[in-house]
Amino acid sequence: MRSFISVVFAAVLLVGIAGCDTTPGTSPVDQATPPRVSGLTVTPENVQFEDVAGTSQTATFTLTASVNLEGAASEVRFIAQPFASFDPAGETVVTPGGAGRVEGTIEVTLPRDQAGIVSVLAVAIGPDGGTSEARSTVVVERENLPPSVDEVVGPMTFTPPGILRFEVMASDPDGPNDLLKVQVGAGSGQLFNLTAQREGFYTVGFDIPEVEPGPEVFTFFATDRAGDESAPVEFIVTFE
Repeated sequence: MRSFISVVFAAVLLVGIAGCDTTPGTSPVDQATPPRVSGLTVTPENVQFEDVAGTSQTATFTLTASVNLEGAASEVRFIAQPFASFDPAGETVVTPGGAGRVEGTIEVTLPRDQAGIVSVLAVAIGPDGGTSEARSTVVVERENLPPSVDEVVGPMTFTPPGILRFEVMASDPDGPNDLLKVQVGAGSGQLFNLTAQREGFYTVGFDIPEVEPGPEVFTFFATDRAGDESAPVEFIVTFE
């Protein structure tokens, strides 16, 4: 007759074997393979801002993107994003019927001051969440438009000595980020930069000593990042 200890040992061993499905010290290996995308093409490769629908500040156009898909994917996302922004300018989601060529159209709305290089990203997402991506680019070109000085506010007459101040409103049809600086030329031929107080609003002050009475011409103009200048705006102050 077996001893009580040997019977208990055998039972514990049996329970231990029945409760182990894998070799001790190892974990199951995930054999899932994420989908793969390659060969992303986008048409057109070049877009002229003035040729598409939209207002003077935005353009809306359609890109056609296609990519090679290998493996199972629950969806393929096509995303257009300008290099000058963190936010997408357009996105579409395609549910593929299987491996092969997958195509989607992206409706892009782009602010004028974000024209330039637009990145197009294709992302394949597998049933288990695995992803793969491919990138391409599109060039969005626009004709540069010059800025403008819209309004100059200052005194028509001034009695020196004292601080002569001007307030100026300026804008750029290509967007506020395209407006580089606003300057004023005084009678001496010197140029002075105005200080930006907020978007489109600039100020400047001159410490005027005692001078001969008479008119003085101040010429204001704006310059954009492409180097184009606005039409000059003259403001005449009569010193008394």
